Amino acid sequence: MRCAPSGELKYQIIALGVLALYALLLAPSLALPPIGRESWRETDILIVGRNFCRERAPLWEPRVDARGSGPGITGMEFPILNFVQGRLGCGDVLQVFTARAITLVFSVTAAWVLYRLTYKSVGQPSAVLALLFFTFSPLIFYYGRSVMPDLPSVSLALLGIWLLRRGLTLTGWRFVTGVTASALVFALGVAIKLPVIVYGLAALVSIFELRRPKRAGAVVGWSIYVAALAIPAFVWYSHAVKLQERSQLYLFAITRSPSQILADLQTTYFYRLVFVEHAFDTYAFPFATGVAILGALRQRSSLPAWVQALGIATLIYLGLAGISAAWHPYYGIPAVPAISVIAAIELGSWSRRWPKLGPYLLGALLLAAPAYTVWRTSHWFPQRSLVKSLGDARRAVDSARPPSDRATVFSGGNPRLFWFFDRKGWLDPVEAGTTLPRVPAETPLVLIDKLGPDEIPYNDIISAVRAWGCSSIWMSTAVEAWSCDGNRR
Repeated sequence: MRCAPSGELKYQIIALGVLALYALLLAPSLALPPIGRESWRETDILIVGRNFCRERAPLWEPRVDARGSGPGITGMEFPILNFVQGRLGCGDVLQVFTARAITLVFSVTAAWVLYRLTYKSVGQPSAVLALLFFTFSPLIFYYGRSVMPDLPSVSLALLGIWLLRRGLTLTGWRFVTGVTASALVFALGVAIKLPVIVYGLAALVSIFELRRPKRAGAVVGWSIYVAALAIPAFVWYSHAVKLQERSQLYLFAITRSPSQILADLQTTYFYRLVFVEHAFDTYAFPFATGVAILGALRQRSSLPAWVQALGIATLIYLGLAGISAAWHPYYGIPAVPAISVIAAIELGSWSRRWPKLGPYLLGALLLAAPAYTVWRTSHWFPQRSLVKSLGDARRAVDSARPPSDRATVFSGGNPRLFWFFDRKGWLDPVEAGTTLPRVPAETPLVLIDKLGPDEIPYNDIISAVRAWGCSSIWMSTAVEAWSCDGNRR
């Protein structure tokens, strides 16, 4: 049995320690309800999962609760994660815990794969630093347990690159198996969340770096590999768009138009938020971002080819995301691997130049990066007082109206009350030809989400509710519930 040198073993132990710390810090949050920073997206996903379980819906027919009086079938990203967590958990705390645990497994996998990729390319201690910067990026720390597809898709794409690079060094059936596994894993990541298709550039560069296909047969074979990354996503999203058009329930938009992207790239707002505020605040530990920029400038010709490709792919992705990346920090998740690895490689060059500096620098970063990230994300997690308030409201509503009663929810588009009150119905309906809220005749229950007061026309909603003769069931700073006479015509 071949043993690792003592220095290598030391770094491997540190890497495992970083992963263990990351998982232990996040473990207490796995059962927290979805009312934190991204309650909108989390409850969207949880609702679809719950309906997969309760309605035994097939994978190709995801269903939402904001369905009016219809079946709620609509298009969305490939819902395999929703399907799995719904079948395993099937509502309430168990489903939330299951969904968060699945994401955490994916985030740990992504971190370890990035560590192995960096280790194989530049060795230690850069691999440990890449792992540290990745796991304790504020984005990876918070979204590494969120019920969202962003980190699982990045994890699968990175795993696809690692399997490809490993397979390219093998021969015979081991080569075929490795490349096939890479294509399958990568394609699943793209289907789950389309933006990670830009990582295909790193895969393409790896093929030319390690194999240099010259013969026509090889070129055709690798063309099939590259196409295989996108074809499943193309098939699924074509189906999803048709489902949306059929139901008129629009859960997502695949892309922005070229004119919108061009307009975004001409605004200083986009560059300030994405490349300054988010980059030095949430994408990574600020020191890591600064060092990554320095490393990209100083070592642009000496960086491993796949790292250069990952960096270029990141810039392409952020450009295509445009203002959406400025509005939603989690759009920056695909940028974190490139920032982490480039920063780690630059710091590795410092350690080689000043050997005595290395241990002190690593020790300081092992303390500073987790401390900054825990502090930075602390207010993103839900408040326990809010959890209790929503629980009390649900009990009051359930005692007043049967669980089968559909509800009209006013929330500015956020579906979280459908999840917490376990109801189906209408989301923010308005009078025909106006922007005034209406209460559909079929609804016996109205729920008003007051957590985002600027997102709803509260006074107009109250006027509509009172005009229908509804009576108050519950009123708090978080939510209001009103009981109405059903089947009004």
